[in-house]
Amino acid sequence: MGHGATNGESSLARALLARLRPSLHATQQALHGARDELSPAKLDEALGALQPALEMIDALQSFLEPPCSAACDLDLVTWLVSRESSTALVVESDLADHEARSLLVHVDPRQLDACFEALLRNAEQAGARRVSLSAARDGALIELRIEDDGQGMPPQLATRAFEPFVSGDDGRLGLGLAAVQRFAGAHGGTTRVEVGGEGGTIIVLALPSASPRKPTVLVVDDEPLTLKAARRALERGGYRVVTADNVTEALSALSEHDDIEVLLSDVVMPEMSGVELGQKLRELQPELVEVFTSGYPPELVPDLPAGADFIEKPFSGRELSQLVDQLLERRRGDAS
Repeated sequence: MGHGATNGESSLARALLARLRPSLHATQQALHGARDELSPAKLDEALGALQPALEMIDALQSFLEPPCSAACDLDLVTWLVSRESSTALVVESDLADHEARSLLVHVDPRQLDACFEALLRNAEQAGARRVSLSAARDGALIELRIEDDGQGMPPQLATRAFEPFVSGDDGRLGLGLAAVQRFAGAHGGTTRVEVGGEGGTIIVLALPSASPRKPTVLVVDDEPLTLKAARRALERGGYRVVTADNVTEALSALSEHDDIEVLLSDVVMPEMSGVELGQKLRELQPELVEVFTSGYPPELVPDLPAGADFIEKPFSGRELSQLVDQLLERRRGDAS
């Protein structure tokens, strides 16, 4: 460190010394007294004295860890069910009442775990016995509301709650909420603290909603150039594309990919028509959206059902992508 420590680094070092020295000194004294008699009581005393120091080191590590190191799409409902807490708090939640995958956020799961655990520890140290979780969408963000029934936070502390080294407990480092705010900000989210109506504290963690993934389209055509053009157009529109140049491949594709929601098929093909293929595929996937295509106008295409969704070759990529968008939107409207 040839250039010396920065002001921030010096402040961090001083805070660490001030917080860790008493805990480590107490551990030293307890172990010194146990040299001649390693009784369980003495060992418990030593371990208990070490715990605050370990928690401070964990908090510091979480605070200094680079944010967003492994962000991915995460379903909050699945995340909450699968995680385990080291606290004795009762955690209640209404997250399971939401529609499947409606609470999808884009975050680093491990860092979210660490932040949530820090919030639970804060609540427990404030005398809370119960924590309630709720969630709501706010534009491009999903707000996760964590409310405890503890003794609450004084207004003067609430205004500085997310600052590093600010704590309502002299025995703590004051980095838990600072790490939570750093995590949220790095992921494009926000944090705020509210005072509960009957005491307690409410922390609102707003996280970026994951971009909804568009469904998979199965494109069936015996012309390689058409397959290539359709794939390029749909992938640019955000769709995942599976292609097949014959009926056998198309049937196999539907059985191998359970997320196919749209069929784009040429009408005239050697083995069977696209219309017949659509009928077979709908037996396996009744909700399948069908779009037929041909180099002829629809009135000249044999066996094309009246009112069938159709796009004439050659089509532009924008025309195809917009048509699929419209058909899926129409299906969602019919379902509601």
